[in-house]
Amino acid sequence: MRSKPVALALALLATPAFAGVPGEDKPVVSGLATAVYDADARDPLAIGGELRAAFPFDLELRGRLLHTRTPPRSIEDFMRANPEPSDAQVPESLAYSRWESRLQAFWSLDATERETGPRVRAGALGVIAGTSGASRRLGPIGWSPDYTASFQLGPSAAVGWATPLRDTPEAALLDVRLGGSLAMPITAGGGRLSISSEDRAFALTVDDDVFSPSGLLGRESRAWVEGTLIHRRLIFGLEVGLEHNARSAVRRARAGSPNWNIEDTPERVAPHAAVQFGLLF
Repeated sequence: MRSKPVALALALLATPAFAGVPGEDKPVVSGLATAVYDADARDPLAIGGELRAAFPFDLELRGRLLHTRTPPRSIEDFMRANPEPSDAQVPESLAYSRWESRLQAFWSLDATERETGPRVRAGALGVIAGTSGASRRLGPIGWSPDYTASFQLGPSAAVGWATPLRDTPEAALLDVRLGGSLAMPITAGGGRLSISSEDRAFALTVDDDVFSPSGLLGRESRAWVEGTLIHRRLIFGLEVGLEHNARSAVRRARAGSPNWNIEDTPERVAPHAAVQFGLLF
């Protein structure tokens, strides 16, 4: 009896679906489980999924949703050791969830083809991130975040080469590219920005300068090398590169102010890596 579900799954992989595989002149739609290394997370791993759709008229859409836990344990230890007020009851854990969605729309050269040749995609990237439970966890000990939701927008592009690994119709297709993206701050909300006018003024004002909510965000820059392998309706992806999250305008202003005891330390460039595995529908 146990062999029946396995046989059914194998049959579905061999059965033509509503979308196609590269080379069939049909849309290519895939769903992938995703694991991303995140050096700033509590546990340096974000888990989620991605949905991709490529069309024969050189349009490609992608949507990725990731979940992590934060703050990092080293920062949590500092928060727990310095509550405000000092006699506040500190919980055993300050961990809360962070969600990030990355929405992308591209012009994508030969997005559904399997012939050997160049592959190029270029378009727009939107990053929507938010936390769940941050204010509830941190507020009672005086560490409420300035914001709990954010939106960034910018360009993303990748260029490379694709080729079948053998000269047969069912051979696996390998696609290797060099890519980069830039996500600029657009707006932020929640946290101190939505509690009261006094909290909002505190979050956005440095000395006599008043910043917009986007001033609380930094620019995200990424560069990477990616490889995608498609065999029949199975798809595997690997992405390795570097990521830099710049200091926000508010943080730079606070670091330069004599009224704030903040050291102006540039953010480090961190490694970026993602592993994906999924199916073509």
